[in-house]
Amino acid sequence: MSLGIQKSMLVLAVAASLFAGCGPSTTAGSFKVTASSGLTPTITWDVAEGGALGLAVSEFPGTSVNMWVLSGSGIVSGVKYGTVPAGAYEAKGAAKPLVAGQQYDITITTSGTRSGNGQFTP
Repeated sequence: MSLGIQKSMLVLAVAASLFAGCGPSTTAGSFKVTASSGLTPTITWDVAEGGALGLAVSEFPGTSVNMWVLSGSGIVSGVKYGTVPAGAYEAKGAAKPLVAGQQYDITITTSGTRSGNGQFTP
């Protein structure tokens, strides 16, 4: 499979996981995802599968406005919003500024069939 097709499939998998829905807590999905406070939070998750393949931050609930989408391989926990970590690239352009008081959803996808979700409000 070509790299372009693999990238497209990964972006689709991340986007599909955004529509899967999740509860109001930070423990929805297969594993816990959290964000620190502020407009440039650090995003962490508690899965040890060699890193994530995708990270997506979108407006919540239900607008599906992507604020930031990363794709890659081996993305490790501790990603600062807007800073592209080693092994990743911005799949939908640069991170959009977060707005204080707006709720956001985070989706992390791994190489397995697992994903994690969490919400935060800066």
